[in-house]
This record gives sequence, C-alpha cells and structure tokens, in this order.
Amino acid sequence: MPGPVSGPDGARDEPVRGRPVRNPEQRFGEAQEQHALLAGEPILGQEGIDAALRVPSRPGGLDEPRGGGGDPAAVFAAEPRRLDQRRDQRILVGQQGRAQRRPVALRGARTQCGGWRVHAPNLGVSAARGEALWSRPFPAMRNLGPAPMTTEIETVRTVADLRARVSAWRARGGSLAMVPTMGAIHEGHMSLVRQAKGLAGHVVASIFVNPLQFGPSEDFEAYPRGEARDAALLAEAGADLLFAPGAGEMYPEGFATTVHVADITEGLCGASRPDHFDGVATVVAKLLLQCGPDVAIFGEKDYQQLLVIKRLVRDLNIPVKIVGGAIVREPDGLALSSRNAYLSAEERETAPLLYATIQQAAHALAAGHATEHALESARAALEAAGFRVDYLEARDPETLARLSGSVATARILVAAFLGKTRLIDNVPVPPRA
Repeated sequence: MPGPVSGPDGARDEPVRGRPVRNPEQRFGEAQEQHALLAGEPILGQEGIDAALRVPSRPGGLDEPRGGGGDPAAVFAAEPRRLDQRRDQRILVGQQGRAQRRPVALRGARTQCGGWRVHAPNLGVSAARGEALWSRPFPAMRNLGPAPMTTEIETVRTVADLRARVSAWRARGGSLAMVPTMGAIHEGHMSLVRQAKGLAGHVVASIFVNPLQFGPSEDFEAYPRGEARDAALLAEAGADLLFAPGAGEMYPEGFATTVHVADITEGLCGASRPDHFDGVATVVAKLLLQCGPDVAIFGEKDYQQLLVIKRLVRDLNIPVKIVGGAIVREPDGLALSSRNAYLSAEERETAPLLYATIQQAAHALAAGHATEHALESARAALEAAGFRVDYLEARDPETLARLSGSVATARILVAAFLGKTRLIDNVPVPPRA
C-alpha cells in the first residue's frame, strides 16, 4: 500500500479508517483486505473537494484530486467492520464545509452528524475495483475534537441470504443474538440491541411490519415506516446485520400455517385484539427458525407478548433463549413507543399519567392494600384524566393468572386509549418493606 501522498499544493494527505483519526501518521494496514474500498463514479461529484484522491490498489498511478477551489471540505471514509473480498463492501462517506462545520453534501441514505465526522450508510461498492479513499485533515478541523463515528449496516432481504451470513459467523464459532422489530426505531429498540450486543458476538436486527398481527380496523397502513433512518439507528446501537424481508418473502403464495398459543393469550390484549397473538406467534416462530439465534431480546413493554413468546419457544422446543429488555421511558415516565407519534400535543402532556397511576397502584399493593381497591382507584384516576381504559389488571408475572385480594408478587398491566391512540404499559409490584 503506498504511503501518504501530496496533492498539487504539497499538502500531505492521510488515510482515514473506521474511527476518528488522531495521529497524522496513521496508516491503513498492509493487507489488501484492510483497505476501504470504492468503486464507480466519484462518490461526491465535484462539490469543491480539493483533498480527495483515489489511490488504485494496484501498484503505480495516482488519480488526480477531484474538485478544486471553493470552501475546502474534508471527505471521510471508514472501512467496513467485517471485510469479505467475495462480497460487495460498504463504506461510510461524508463531506463537510470548513466554515459551517456541518455536512454540506452527502450521498447515500439519510445521515446523522456527530461533531465533524459524518456518515452515509448503505453506500454499496464493489471489492473488484479496489480503490482506497484518502483525505486531508484540515488544520481548522483538527481542534474540533474527536467525535463518535457510527458504521453502516449490511442489509439482507431473503431467508437464504440471512442464513448464509449466519452460517459464516457460525463457522468461525460466533454466537448470535436477534432483536426482532417492526421498525420506527427509537431508544427502546436501541437499548435492546445494546443488550443483545452484551450477550452475543453478533447481533441481527429485523424490520418487518407484520400484517398478521394487525386487526382490520387497526393502523397497519399508517404504521410509521422509514428503513433508511431505522437502519442507521440500528447500526449506531451496534447491530451487525439487518434482515428486512418483504411480505412475499415471509408469507409466499400458498402460505397456510398459523401458530396459536393458548391460555396465556386469553384476556388483556388478547381479548381486545382477536388473532393478534396468532400473528405475533407465527411471525416470531418464523424469524427464530430463519435466523437460528442463541438468544432473542424482546421488550418488557409488551409484557404479554414476551410471555407468549417464551411459551411458544418452550412448547415447540425452539433452541433459543428469550430475554426481556427493560422498558425505556421518557423523562416524564411515558414508555417509549412508535405509536407515541400519534399523540397530539395536548394528549402528550396527559400521557405520562398512565405510568404515574399504575406506579401508585403498584405501591398500594406493596403496602398490603387489596388488589380490587387499588385498581378501582387507578381506573377512576385515568378516566378522570381523559383516558378510555381498555383493561387495568394485576396478574401473576409468570403465568398472567388473574390475582385478587392482597398479593405479594404481581404485575400491573394497562391498556388505555388517549384520543385515538392506544397506549400500553406495565409495572411490577415492588417487594414489601
């Protein structure tokens, strides 16, 4: 690999790797597979970039710097986390104006800016062309301090491609965790990915808005979608692979199988959303069998769903450990949910009362009050605040059996409408002092 080179003005350029560059003498590794790879047309066109050079991987020759004049802009690239010369590579590329210190031009999916290092995920390149990107660090930018750089995420859309990627990890002895989602990623999902990252060497996140778990009058069509944004957030949280199948891949023509989990699906959300848990059980069974993870993480906000999936895995002997992830809340206590976006400004101000009310009921149970009295008081408080309560119950935290009287251990679960938005939440009853 050639060393740093000089542009027409004699200034030295340096390679940029997949982390902030602090040492001007930093180099790419000697091995060819460690090079960041580019291909095709100049990735950022001619937007006044006077510092970007393309260095062919073959010996000799050096492309002329692209662009010229204008406000100097730095170009940053990062090598992929896992390089495989047999597959297409993906890199991170960003451009930034020196004056405004904000990205001025990017190609790729929607990006996020952290300090002066910017990334553009989902930029496909080919290993066959093998060109490395070099970038000059402008002195004015050196003092901005290091900023975190996130990486792109590889996306597969077929079961065959998913299994091929997983098989390659397995062949090297890697462990695997899975975080299934329906997209509309928020900090709650990202916390599950980070939790998964601590439990396994590789993390697969999935995005699939499952039509089977939506009722005829529910919000399937309106459910928020934005894969580019979601992919960037999942990558930032540490996911290694995104499985984003279409409906035809999950439910091909002639699909005729439904998974039904009895008993634990009755009542609560199962009563007000008929067939919902059949759709959940069916898609989760398919995802777990398609991916074959060692562990799968599901959020505790959908507490009944978590227990349904644990029962599904136990009854069908699917070799995966199901782990619950703690509920992530806004500072005012509202549980994070993709459907919070449906709330009006006035409703959003009221929404935190849902959590506050069931917390109060949980503490009443912990103090020895009868379940019926605590729940009756909580329901009255919610209705007075403008909620239309679907259910508010104390259940056994393992079996979801209905509880009454004085209890030592319980989970309080609630579903309530605020306007047109259905919110769910749950809290454990704390141990008695």
